[in-house]
Amino acid sequence: MVSSKQALAEAHAAAARRAARARVAALKAGTSAKPVVDATWAKLMQGCADCQQRAEAAETLETWRAFAAAAHALRDAVGIEGDKCEEPGCKTCQPTPFLFVPKGVVMPPAPPKDEPTPEERRNAQAFAKKATCDAGIGLGGLLLKRGRRGEACDALATALKADESNGEAWTLRAAAFAEMGEDGSILEIVELHLRKAAQLSPDDDELQAQHAVAACRAAVVMEATDPPRVEGTLAERARQASTLLEDGATLMREGLYKTAHSRYLRAVDLLDALPGPKAKAAADEARLNAAGCLLQLPGDHDVASLCDALPSTRALLRRAAARERRGDYAAALADLREARLSSVDRALVDARIAHCEHLRDTRGVVV
Repeated sequence: MVSSKQALAEAHAAAARRAARARVAALKAGTSAKPVVDATWAKLMQGCADCQQRAEAAETLETWRAFAAAAHALRDAVGIEGDKCEEPGCKTCQPTPFLFVPKGVVMPPAPPKDEPTPEERRNAQAFAKKATCDAGIGLGGLLLKRGRRGEACDALATALKADESNGEAWTLRAAAFAEMGEDGSILEIVELHLRKAAQLSPDDDELQAQHAVAACRAAVVMEATDPPRVEGTLAERARQASTLLEDGATLMREGLYKTAHSRYLRAVDLLDALPGPKAKAAADEARLNAAGCLLQLPGDHDVASLCDALPSTRALLRRAAARERRGDYAAALADLREARLSSVDRALVDARIAHCEHLRDTRGVVV
C-alpha cells in the first residue's frame, strides 16, 4: 500500500506534469496567456497533511476536527461519496453527446483537457480514505480520553466507514461502548468489536479478546448490581445528564433501542431536578427520543406517558404512531389532525392521516 507521504508527492508531481503540458500547448498555439491548471486535489491533499501534522502536535479537539473537516472536503472533491460507474455505455453517469450535427456546421476543436487521470483519481481517493480513517481514530481517541464516549463512537464509525479493516478503530470503539456498559446488549456489541479487532490486528489474538470480554462481563455485573452514583451538585448532575444523552443518541444509531431508552429516562430524571428553561427543553427532547426508541421495539409500550405532557407536533406524531400500532385509530387520527394544524410539512401529515384512515376502514376499530 502506498504511504500518505508518497501519495502526496505523486499528486504534486502529476499536477506539475499537467502544468508543463499546458505550457507547451500554449507555446505551440502562440497564446501569451498563462495557462491555468487545476491542482485542487493536490492542494486539498497537502491541506490534509498539514492539518494532520498540527493535530498530532497539538492534541486538541479543535485541531483534530480541523483535520477531519479537511479530509471530508477532500473526499467530496475526489467523489468518494458519489462515485460514478465510469462505464462507456452508461447514459446515467456520462453526459449524452450531441448525436446530430447539421450539415455545414464545423465543430471547433476541443481544448486540451486539464483533467486528472484515472491513476491520479485512485491515488487521491486512497489518500482521502486513509486521511478520513486517521482523523476519525485521532479524534475518537481524544474524545474517549475526555470522557465523551458517544462522540467518540461517532468519530470512530467514520474511521471504520473509510477503512473497516483497521483494528485500532475497532478496539477504541469497543472501549467506548464498554464505558457505556451496564447491560447485555452493550456487552454483545463490545464483544463483537473486540473479536473483530483480534482478527484484524496481528499483535492481538483471540485469547486477548476473550480476556477483554471477560473483564467487560465482570464490569457489567458489578455495574448492574450497584446503582449508578449520582453526583450532588447541579453542575455534576448536568454533566452526567449530558453524557447520558450522548450515550442514548449513539445507541439509537446502533439500533440498541432498549438500552438507549433507559439512558434517556435516566437523563430525564436528572434534568427534571435542574432549574432553568434549557434543562426543561433538554428533558422534553429526551422524553421524545425515549418515545421514539419504544416505537422501534416490538410489542405495546407506554408511549403516551412520555408524550402527554409535551405540547409539540413531534410528541403528537409519536403518540399517534403508538395508538395506531395498538389499533386505536380514532385516537391516532385525532392526534394527527391536531398535529397538522402546527406542522410545517403538512403533506407528510396528510399522508399519515390517509394511511391511518385506510387501516381504520380495512381493519376496523378497537371496541
